[in-house]
Amino acid sequence: MSLSISTAVNYLIIQANTATSGKLVNGEPVIVSDGPYTDVAFGMLVVGLSDPSETGAVQPITVGRQMLTLGLPLNLSEQLDIPCFIDVRIPDTQAAARTEAEAIFNAFNNLLLADPSASGQFVGGQALVTSLYATPSLVGTAAEQGRRFLISFTVQCTHITQ
Repeated sequence: MSLSISTAVNYLIIQANTATSGKLVNGEPVIVSDGPYTDVAFGMLVVGLSDPSETGAVQPITVGRQMLTLGLPLNLSEQLDIPCFIDVRIPDTQAAARTEAEAIFNAFNNLLLADPSASGQFVGGQALVTSLYATPSLVGTAAEQGRRFLISFTVQCTHITQ
């Protein structure tokens, strides 16, 4: 039985690109990143990583499997927990940063809710945000202080492999 990490992450990247299409933060397009990124943008949606800047630790994608049948054909239930985050940095108020981050999250989450089985890619399963935490903070130098709002969340993808 093959793993479905690529299927799940690719689906989330497609949904992230759709959710952020045409979305601007500070006049710049929101960047979608599949895993590690090289440039920090005013608005980012990153799939496959928790925010490593706060602790230096990166939360991995985790996969759990359970056998559903004995004999042939062998069916496994697979659960993937995929960390993601939305990072908004603006030179405005904390409320404005929070509003921008929530708008990106809501657009992404609504796409997942509208098509939880990923157009049939998740057989007998779904993609669903299962945990979320939000963190406001300050960014920049004392002379040029800005606001940052970070939403870290986990998308759980479940399905049955055949």
